[in-house]
Amino acid sequence: MTNKHPHIPILCNEIFDYLEIKKGEHIIDATIGFGGHSEHVLKHLDSTGQLSGIDQDQEALKYVKDRFKHHTNITFFHTRFSKIRTLINEKKLKKADKIIIDLGLSSYQLDQQKRGFSYLQTSPLDMRMNQQAQTSAASILETESSDYLTRILTEFGEIKNPSKLVAAIIQFRKKNTFKSNEDLKNLIKKSFFFNNNRNIFLRHYAQVFQALRIAVNNELDELDTLLNTLPNLLNNHGRIAFLSFHSIEDRKIKQALKKHPSFKMLHKHVIRAKQDEIKENRRSKPAKLRVYEFTNSENE
Repeated sequence: MTNKHPHIPILCNEIFDYLEIKKGEHIIDATIGFGGHSEHVLKHLDSTGQLSGIDQDQEALKYVKDRFKHHTNITFFHTRFSKIRTLINEKKLKKADKIIIDLGLSSYQLDQQKRGFSYLQTSPLDMRMNQQAQTSAASILETESSDYLTRILTEFGEIKNPSKLVAAIIQFRKKNTFKSNEDLKNLIKKSFFFNNNRNIFLRHYAQVFQALRIAVNNELDELDTLLNTLPNLLNNHGRIAFLSFHSIEDRKIKQALKKHPSFKMLHKHVIRAKQDEIKENRRSKPAKLRVYEFTNSENE
């Protein structure tokens, strides 16, 4: 990996303004990726503080282990963020004072052709965050039922009527395998009416690819598990920052924590990137930040 900074951390100033990290705390970067946010965490900690970095992407972990090799107060875990409670119980990991959850893809992941996350270049239909996982986007398209495909395109891609695309996928796979994302893109082109509007055209690409990526990586179930276990992960008055990039995730976070009396959002409205940041990093435009404080009433 030649790029020294394969990920530009988004809404970094806002995250750290609200987290208020103190020197001796235990911080969990639950989606450490390529270390963009963790670099700033380490600046706030001293030798008594601890950073736990979690990710399911082996390439990302290999990179950050090298990037932070001179830091003695960081530990890495190759697992999903839904497994934090398991780490606390089985690895005797301390509860967190602060947690960062960045639900987006890094620029490196998006731009790396072999990973297949982007529709902007020809690539395999892979989309696995964890390269050891068996299910890929191609295997879903080639094996799952029309009902399942309809459900993920509707629920995860928020496509109103995917029936024509689903029928085209079923027809295509009778005689072919999905060798690259170009096969899928051709089916998308034939299945929707775009009225020569490039923005509508690209939005459909994005919606289909989003639906497949969420399905491949079981992303919404992972988020549900995390949200259900949150009270067991944080110390009293601990804080958690959620950075999401599509409305489905943001809605889940908002609804789940609104119902939970122990969690209070620390700002009135969802926080978005300012124009200066968007100009510098266009991938920050859809980002939504929510920061919550946990109060354990039993300890009050």
